[in-house]
Formats: sequence, C-alpha cells, structure tokens
Amino acid sequence: MSKGKLIGTRVVLGIWIVLNLLFGLGFLLIPQTMYESFVSGAKEPLTDVIRALFAIAGTASITWAVAAGIAFRSPIENRGLLQALIVAMGFYGLLGLYFDGVVLKAGASALIIDALYIVLGVVLLFLYPRAEKAAA
Repeated sequence: MSKGKLIGTRVVLGIWIVLNLLFGLGFLLIPQTMYESFVSGAKEPLTDVIRALFAIAGTASITWAVAAGIAFRSPIENRGLLQALIVAMGFYGLLGLYFDGVVLKAGASALIIDALYIVLGVVLLFLYPRAEKAAA
C-alpha cells in the first residue's frame, strides 16, 4: 500500500471516527435534542421506545468508531475490519437517505451527512489495500 493510500485511508477513518463518536454520544446523552434536530416538525413526543432506539443507535455508532480506531492504527493488517467498515458506511448512508429523506422528511443537514457516509464508503473502497500480485 502506497503512502498516499495509507494517509487517505486514515483520513477517511478519522472522519468516520469523529462522526460516529459525535452521533453516538449525542444519541446517548442528549436524545431530546437529537430527536428535535432530525425530525423536523415532530408532532409526537420523544417516547421511551424512541429513547431505547436512540440508545441502541448511539451504542452501535460508538462501537463502529472503536472498530475504525483499531483499523486506523494498522489498516493493512486489518483488511477484514476495513471491509466491514465499508459495508457499514454504505448501510448507514443508504438507510439514512431512505429514512431521513422519505420517512422522517428530515432537513438538508441530515441528508448531507447520509450522503457523506456513502462517499466515505466509496472512497475507502477505492483506497482498500488489495493483495499485491506475486512476482513471476
């Protein structure tokens, strides 16, 4: 893996870590604010079910941030973890676009973040360290 690809991989992972820590801690510590910021014009109050789902989402986000931190330290040795992160970024982005855009009718900021997750996944896919071909 070239030095440029290694730096690029670490930049993508660093952005992923920051986003997931911020969202994860937000979902866990300030669910009311997160609910109000994501669901524009919410007519329903923040229920215990939504709080529980936010807690699960927050825990999952922090877990993915930790996984990215492990991959950040040594991307070449953690190719399997990078593969899982690429899939997670794609799912986060695609599901986020659907739920934020169609179901919740969230604002533009939520849709931009969802698109950012997809972009991060695609960039990480292109930076993914492939096995070197054996010299003949």
